[in-house]
Amino acid sequence: MLDTSTFAHSSLAVRDNAVKNVIFKAAAILLQFFLTQVFAFIAFKWNDYTAFLMFSETLAQKAFFAISRSFNSRALLVLTFAVLAVAFGFYDTLLWALDSPGYITQRTTKPASSLASNLLQNPQYIISINNPSRHLEDMNVDEAITSNIFKPGFNFSLQAIENIGPRDTVLSPGNITETGARIWLDNEGFSVGLDQGFAVTIKYACPMIPLPDSLTSQAWKCTVNNTDALDTLLNRVGDVQVWWYGVNNTELIQVERKDNPWQSLGAGGGTAVMKQIFTITKGRRRHTFLETVLKITMITTSPPFEDSDVTDLIRRTWSPDPSQPIDNNTQAFVDMALQYEHSNKSLTFGVNLEEQNSVASSSIELLNVLNSASGDFDYTVLRIGSVNITLLRSEDIEDAPQPFIDCSVASTNIATGGQVQSSNCYKSFDPLQNKTFMGQVDTSSVLIFTNVIGDGTSSKSVASFNQTGYDWFKTREGRIDDLLTARGVLLGGNKDIVHVTVLQNVAAVSYLQIFLTVLPLALALFAWILTLLSPMSYYQHSLLAAVATTTHLTPSSERSGTCKKVSTLRNPPELTLVRLSDEHTVIQTADGGMVAHMGEQFLRQRALHPMDSPIAVHTPTKQEMQILMDPPFLQAI
Repeated sequence: MLDTSTFAHSSLAVRDNAVKNVIFKAAAILLQFFLTQVFAFIAFKWNDYTAFLMFSETLAQKAFFAISRSFNSRALLVLTFAVLAVAFGFYDTLLWALDSPGYITQRTTKPASSLASNLLQNPQYIISINNPSRHLEDMNVDEAITSNIFKPGFNFSLQAIENIGPRDTVLSPGNITETGARIWLDNEGFSVGLDQGFAVTIKYACPMIPLPDSLTSQAWKCTVNNTDALDTLLNRVGDVQVWWYGVNNTELIQVERKDNPWQSLGAGGGTAVMKQIFTITKGRRRHTFLETVLKITMITTSPPFEDSDVTDLIRRTWSPDPSQPIDNNTQAFVDMALQYEHSNKSLTFGVNLEEQNSVASSSIELLNVLNSASGDFDYTVLRIGSVNITLLRSEDIEDAPQPFIDCSVASTNIATGGQVQSSNCYKSFDPLQNKTFMGQVDTSSVLIFTNVIGDGTSSKSVASFNQTGYDWFKTREGRIDDLLTARGVLLGGNKDIVHVTVLQNVAAVSYLQIFLTVLPLALALFAWILTLLSPMSYYQHSLLAAVATTTHLTPSSERSGTCKKVSTLRNPPELTLVRLSDEHTVIQTADGGMVAHMGEQFLRQRALHPMDSPIAVHTPTKQEMQILMDPPFLQAI
């Protein structure tokens, strides 16, 4: 059974609005046909030929007819016809007015590679989602991540990559203490990992120590001089390090100062989340990674942090299950931080983990920053950091990247959003090395959340790390990762594995409109059968056909040899208006005859001599012919 709620809703595609217009216009024409035939039938039954002729006259003529007939039944018939004819003329407009909404959205899934012509020339690779109002329900993550990829007006949605592909890694050549936490990509030392200089400043370097019974995890814990606290705080959370060959050929992936907010937001204080898709290409081998960085900060000037705030923040960020009472390990971290705070000392502590396809880091920093001018205490920062880098895909590409510029030393191409922007030749990591092109680093897509999981300017744990905002983020993180990965691979990877659902609005009609379109067809068929079964003759044809038949201007074959039956004129006669004088104009036929008014004399002669009476086609007299051929007359007409 058809759902009544959808009966009036557009659901049947008709390809184009032009098709709809033809259908609706045809319905209006059929309804006009029904009206004309039915009223002609009524006039026929009433034997009112004048009323029938009035149906084809103008509205003004119909009005004069009604007035002259004192609005009798025949006049009302003509007026009713006039009103309905005007109303039925708007029938197609009525059908358009019933559009609800008049279109349907058709979905077609295509590989992104087939839509290259619709891509923006310079797609935006930075996505910033800010929530200053703290209204989480106002944020549309899907719309934000999929914006600024295709040209305006292109309606689409990105699909998650179902099978992103193989991940090729090799075993670590040594333990994590010797090499640091890395994802190893070949046997020549090509690898990607955590920033090995995060706990390092110009004045000190905190040593990494292996965790007991582990070759894939390491930790650091150092007391930082308060004079070095600011330098430590300025170390950016989440920097990625690349090793091209061995140990020395290494560099950090650049965070572009000109357009990437994480260049400043990742350092210092503040609470934010950053996710990015980046690719590293060496030769014809390209690897795609997903990085997630979480940075949470509490800051106070005076008095010091409340112990409860320090405890709550570390418990909710370091505990295996924050919903449960604090465990012993997490309590030990809390006690360590409180001890440093109470003694006015600065601390940096953290853990690095390495797995086959990912690396991770978690850190706690309690830093007493001094005023650079006076050397007095300025403020205290408690900064929690979390970094995860995961290899998503490894693949061979058709052509290896070429150097962006000719460089006399080792260099790397720097790309954003799939487009090479520069080279690091001017600050090569080894200026003494011979001319070598290492490869290409592409920061394909970056997503930054601010004012979502907390306020990094607060001294209170509940404000600096908003649990509601964090829960909102975690429940959507899978979807966020899927969309960001699809966007990043579309811009900087293999477009063939990214599928895009193209949304196209197609003209459509509802079942109600279909019913109201078929109804005139049924009515027209009824009217046609009604008139077909009745010998209406003169009431089915025009006044021209009637005049041509009654004056025998048509061949006898077209009128069955008599004037009783009118048919469609197969060869309409040529009629010309001729002015005989200033007050007399006649209709002249092609053979020189005239359709003339015979008046009472003609009617009397017709009654007395029915067989000999002249027909209404009048042959001009000699005097009339002279008038017709007179040059002034010819010029006048």
